[in-house]
Amino acid sequence: MPVKARAVVSIALWIAIVYFFVLVLRQVDWHAVASHHLNVPLGMLVLIIGTASRFLLPVVWATVLSSLEGKQMRPRVLLWPYAESWMARYLPGKVAFIGTRVLAANRYGYSRVNAIISGGVEVVMQIVLVTMLSVLLLGLGVRSTLPFNVLPVVALAVALGLLISPPVLRRLVDLYLHLQNKTDASVSYLSWSAISRAALVLSMMYVVQSTYSVLLARSLGMTVEGHRLVFLGAIFVSTIAGIVAFFAPGGIGVRELVFVQLLQVWFPKDQLVSFAIFWRLAETLMDFLFVAVARIVRSG
Repeated sequence: MPVKARAVVSIALWIAIVYFFVLVLRQVDWHAVASHHLNVPLGMLVLIIGTASRFLLPVVWATVLSSLEGKQMRPRVLLWPYAESWMARYLPGKVAFIGTRVLAANRYGYSRVNAIISGGVEVVMQIVLVTMLSVLLLGLGVRSTLPFNVLPVVALAVALGLLISPPVLRRLVDLYLHLQNKTDASVSYLSWSAISRAALVLSMMYVVQSTYSVLLARSLGMTVEGHRLVFLGAIFVSTIAGIVAFFAPGGIGVRELVFVQLLQVWFPKDQLVSFAIFWRLAETLMDFLFVAVARIVRSG
């Protein structure tokens, strides 16, 4: 794609993202937000930790892409295209998430096929790991039957995990290339070591996410002691809902609704609603800070 065409597409992407953010922010009860007490120093710490956690994601992408490309891809080089694709999650349909990486393929010298595969592998790995965490945390926290049927969720996670296992993924890639008549395409294949490293980095990110989620609750005066496992389990279940809600920009509304519904047995509903509002605002600000730093690093 010509440079001018890529620039036009990139500008259109950011205009669309800003548009959806404006729509969402107009629906927030700002009077309720302003009237709520917030521990500002603790809130600032939450933003710093949350923004820092975003930088683990390009490492996951670089690990997967390096294995697929058969050459080492530096996370810093991929930081900006990842930041663009990360923000593109806010467009309904999630098409822009993969599309942004495909646009970056020509610019950074890797194949479009690998851009698509790596993006898909990363999303699937997130769903599998978050599902495992949510079921484990909720099970330990509730110490009885979970408040929803866990079998379909676990079955889906297992099926997706098998789908991205190197032997199965290799056959799927070969089939895709055959159907597309791309017999001359040069494609390496995902290794078990790459999957293991990527899963380790993602697990580290979820530990950090758990930390700043609890700190955010404390900054709002919300006590999670005694129900911390259930609280974190609901965080991750709602994250799954946000990922699979393909037509909700960034899972907006879906994630918050699931979170409140799951925890209203253990916490007052007004507390949960307040947390959900600040959680969304904090996550959004973290995303913008991540993009801003990625842009500075790119310029540097």
